Amino acid sequence: MRAQIAAFCVSAVGGGTMFLRWWRMEEEDRARVWVLYGWFSGLMCAGSVFGAVTWAFWMQFLVFQFIFFASGGGLTPQAQSFFAQSQYWIGAFYVTYAIEFLCLSVAKLMVLDRMADFALAKVDGMSRRLAVWGRVVMAAVVVGNVVGLCANVAAAVYQKQAGDLYSASSAAFTANNTDAGNNFSNEAFQKIFVASDAASVQSFCEVAVLLIIILAFGVVGIASARRLSSALLDMNHEQGAAGRQLRRQIVGTAAFVFVTFLLRAVFSTMNALANALQNDNANCLTLCDPCNNMYSLIQNWLLLAPEFKLSVVLISSPLALIVALWGMTSERMLQYMRSSRRQMTMVSLMRHSDAR
Repeated sequence: MRAQIAAFCVSAVGGGTMFLRWWRMEEEDRARVWVLYGWFSGLMCAGSVFGAVTWAFWMQFLVFQFIFFASGGGLTPQAQSFFAQSQYWIGAFYVTYAIEFLCLSVAKLMVLDRMADFALAKVDGMSRRLAVWGRVVMAAVVVGNVVGLCANVAAAVYQKQAGDLYSASSAAFTANNTDAGNNFSNEAFQKIFVASDAASVQSFCEVAVLLIIILAFGVVGIASARRLSSALLDMNHEQGAAGRQLRRQIVGTAAFVFVTFLLRAVFSTMNALANALQNDNANCLTLCDPCNNMYSLIQNWLLLAPEFKLSVVLISSPLALIVALWGMTSERMLQYMRSSRRQMTMVSLMRHSDAR
């Protein structure tokens, strides 16, 4: 868990540093590099910050969940209090998770624009068609994420209400008011069930967004591969060597991001189905009770074996973003950034000299 949060922090620092370096470039230098680099690095930084916060919330949720299980669970004041705390943390997790996924999915989708920008001629009819479809895909991804965010906000509200009811249940049991404690606990359980349904909407939106992105990667990858090969044949030896190096960098990055999207899509599909089809309302006595259906058992396993989910997120989010940042930052772009930095240093020194 800490390794994942640390990876998000590294990704945030990397994205933020490159965004600042891009921001300090001269306007004419910005016009010579990838036009979406500022958006890409900025979204990477923002998404990584939300990612670090998101999984810190998830860690706190797990802490209180395991404390609840260690206390023996059941209808006791202490157990109900621990469970109430876990509901507050999972509610906060839902909101920041949806924002993180929005920022990072849009940022990684921009890798396709960079690939098409490098591979396809601006005057080519295919380039214009892909540009139009690119806007459609980006709009679909943003709309899907916004719907998912709204669903998770609703889920967070229900989780907060469940936490309040569990706190009330704990107070009632402390006061030896067993009937009121049971009623509050049952009401809270129903709130959690409704929250699960709302969260499943975001899960299916996530799956839909990932499938759209995977399809877009496939179309652009096939269209770009042919143009890259023919363009490199027309270059001289020196240009060809530089072109092949840049091709390996961009195509390799796109391929890696595509694989991580595919991995995330498989996991998200499993998670969405488990969320939607679980039978948490069956009031099973234990996590492994036979009354749990297969999807409830999947969710319980994901809860008790968090390293599986965290490994998928680690590979598909911070690690994929760090690779994408490397792939989207060309040597020429770095030269422009260094040049702008030297110019700013010279201007600062001249101003300091004039002031003296």
